[in-house]
Amino acid sequence: MRLMLIYPLGEVVSELLERGNSVCGINCFSAVRIPTDKLAGDVALATIHGDKKIDFQAIRQLRRKIEEFRPDIIHAFTPFTLSWSLFATSFMPRSRRPSVVSFRGITRPLRRFDVSDLISYNHPRVAWHVCESEAIRQAMIGSGCNADRCYVTYNCVTSPTPTETREAIRERWQLTDDDFVVGTIASLRPVKGIDILLKAAVKLDNPKMRWVVIGSGNDPATNELAKHPALSKNIRMLGKIYSAANLIHAFDLFVMPSRSEGLCRSLIEAMEQRLPSVVSDAGGMKELIRHGIDGLVVPKEDHAALAMAIEQLNLDGPLRRTMGSSAKVRVSEMCSPKAVTDRLESVYQRVLRNRTA
Repeated sequence: MRLMLIYPLGEVVSELLERGNSVCGINCFSAVRIPTDKLAGDVALATIHGDKKIDFQAIRQLRRKIEEFRPDIIHAFTPFTLSWSLFATSFMPRSRRPSVVSFRGITRPLRRFDVSDLISYNHPRVAWHVCESEAIRQAMIGSGCNADRCYVTYNCVTSPTPTETREAIRERWQLTDDDFVVGTIASLRPVKGIDILLKAAVKLDNPKMRWVVIGSGNDPATNELAKHPALSKNIRMLGKIYSAANLIHAFDLFVMPSRSEGLCRSLIEAMEQRLPSVVSDAGGMKELIRHGIDGLVVPKEDHAALAMAIEQLNLDGPLRRTMGSSAKVRVSEMCSPKAVTDRLESVYQRVLRNRTA
């Protein structure tokens, strides 16, 4: 297959190449872990910048790359690159026009008469929708998409290579090895529910618990709760940190209390590092975390239930270790580069079969 992938994960590109596919990766190596000199096979690399759905310069550049590479399939991993792909292929002869596949990572339903959705996900030439979780797939179906053309492929994760020890990170955060560290990585927006986490922390009021929040943003409710007397000395609001996944091993427990969620990448990274997790039942997180096996799942918006789950794992070290080991196996089965590429190749093969049918 000749595949053009726009803003994908580098690990998937490498896996596709190893399987004998020809791949053109558009801007996929500006922020990924693997260096380009480790790639082999029929690969082309290019960079196209843009951040809106109608960007004529980006569309023209993409059109030239399509004509040069002649892909069978274009897989656009962001809404604006999906729109570029559809515009760039608009006037191509049907015999030369590649099929276009989307990637959807949020549960928000599509809006039937919204121009933004009409020039991307709702466009009739989108051959297939790759959904990051079953929750997203159901939202797409509920928006009127063909259920047979919506396919779940979880996000991809590889093991990070931490440059600091757990002890060194904790020392920098002014924490000790005896502290029970509850951490999260998320943007500070109401949808992520960090205020729910801090309400749980206030309710627990445990002097040996420490709370670490990594992520940028400005959520007034979270900012106010962080000043609570029960938290002021025990919380670390660290802001945005690049490569935050390299710090997860300094946590004892990962928590994601989202109000709405497609599938949280930092949860996948925590599972990869054998960390037990407490998550809300929002979106796709409960698809990865099996309650009582890989972690604990609580109702969203319920800070009391969240507090109880955190306290349960605080008091039970053997259970944390068992859940962490199970989480590692679970995420390897569902989110490894091999597992993700298996599912993507299945989609691409179906798309090509439909073209020739």
